Amino acid sequence: MEDLNQSSNYKQFWAVGSGSSGLLLNGSLEDIYSFKQVDVKSIFGDSLQITSLEIDGMMGFYLNSKGEVFKFGECEYDEKNKPVVNPVPQQIKSFSVPVIKISCGWSHAMFVDANHQIYGVGSNKFGEIGLGNSKKLSKDPQLIQFTDAQLEDVVHHEIFDIKCAFRQSFIITKQKKFSCDTSQYSCTIYCTGQNKSFELGGFKGENIIYNFKQNQFLLETVRSIQTFVCGYKFACILNSSKQLYGWGDNKYGQLTGDEANYEKVFGISNDVIKVSAGWNHLLILKDDKKLYSAGRGDMGQIGDGLLKNQNSFIQIQGVEGDIELIQCGSEANYVKSNKGIYVWGWNEHGNLGNGKLENLNQPTLLDFQNYKQINQIKSGGAVCYLIENNMVK
Repeated sequence: MEDLNQSSNYKQFWAVGSGSSGLLLNGSLEDIYSFKQVDVKSIFGDSLQITSLEIDGMMGFYLNSKGEVFKFGECEYDEKNKPVVNPVPQQIKSFSVPVIKISCGWSHAMFVDANHQIYGVGSNKFGEIGLGNSKKLSKDPQLIQFTDAQLEDVVHHEIFDIKCAFRQSFIITKQKKFSCDTSQYSCTIYCTGQNKSFELGGFKGENIIYNFKQNQFLLETVRSIQTFVCGYKFACILNSSKQLYGWGDNKYGQLTGDEANYEKVFGISNDVIKVSAGWNHLLILKDDKKLYSAGRGDMGQIGDGLLKNQNSFIQIQGVEGDIELIQCGSEANYVKSNKGIYVWGWNEHGNLGNGKLENLNQPTLLDFQNYKQINQIKSGGAVCYLIENNMVK
């Protein structure tokens, strides 16, 4: 969940990485080792613009300007509930009104329609779509049921955003405070899913939450939300005061420090202006315009030239120019500056886009001539998109 106040009208984009799950939007299951432009017209049509695209793990979804949702990748299941790979997008026809927001987790997704009704699809084995203590796989979007008080909040207040993580989901609502300052909002956070490593940032001692519950403790701690990112079993919030908070699994030191799990929400760093989370590492850009990383490093994720974990933020050298975008893949990194696009980390499927398969342990400049057009980077698993779009406030 980044750039929470913006949506996009995609103009063109380039894809790279693993094709085996059908996420490259080219009709093929072959890996791509260098960024290849997607034929937007053949995939999305001449007249309809794509406004949101989400991938994570093995599944992907996109939303067009009419509020129609399309699925691709491993989003369908056979009679034995085994995933079926489909590299060609197919429309989900379950919605009676336009959809306005989408989010994608490892094996589940959520959608918000124009009436502020919220739907979930995919796995509920760990309560990740809030359908109660039912491990049934939802092949079609299911309407999420809320208590009367929750429903009043969700329907009558703005859905600020939804966030699907590995086995968790979060809903953030907001309403204007009664104040002369109309930019001030009061937010509410609801969450559901696995909490074994305190991934939900609350409900200590409860390993699974099966229905959406309000998480007042989390919001009281972070106070505001600018960017919300989730790793494998941890999560972070960057607030409007440039303070970064985190909670959950810390096996690789990605939350900094030595604890294996943080069963509390705590401040990680100040003066942070951008943050992105991989599966087990963090990448941040600070006010000093310098880049820092922490966490797992055995595949070069940290970018310091070493192959070891780091339990404190270290400055990353080798990215020239003013940094504009940062994005973590599962175990890789993509950074755009005004000098070009830099990549490093895991590269087993060519997902770094440099035409090779070897991991990189330091930032490496890509030979990508269209970098000035890129204003969004998305990555999930072993796939990355470089996107040119018209941003709409």
